[in-house]
Amino acid sequence: VATGFNFLGYRWRRQEGTVHAEPSRLRHERWEIGFGDDLLFALSADEVGAFDRLRARLRGYADSKKEWAGRAKFVARWEDRIADYEAMVCKRLGRLLGSSEKLGQTNSSADSLACSSTSSMA
Repeated sequence: VATGFNFLGYRWRRQEGTVHAEPSRLRHERWEIGFGDDLLFALSADEVGAFDRLRARLRGYADSKKEWAGRAKFVARWEDRIADYEAMVCKRLGRLLGSSEKLGQTNSSADSLACSSTSSMA
């Protein structure tokens, strides 16, 4: 038990007299790589709603690991990264909206409203 073993998606080990559970390393790394790829894809898209779906996916993964003591720190790290990427997309969309308005084109303000509402939640 001191060296640890994988069971039910966790790595169980005894440390300093208590049992600790964390996600199994291989599954966790695969999840982070896939999630990071999806986050980069959302950065290149012009859709702010993708970040809300990523937040829901992050919460779902974290909620499935209730025994993990480092869960809150993990979620906070990814939430910060999502918020940073979302701000970049909102900034880019704001610039795109501003340049199209200068050309005399009209755009709906739904994208700018979505950026302001989601960034205030973060």
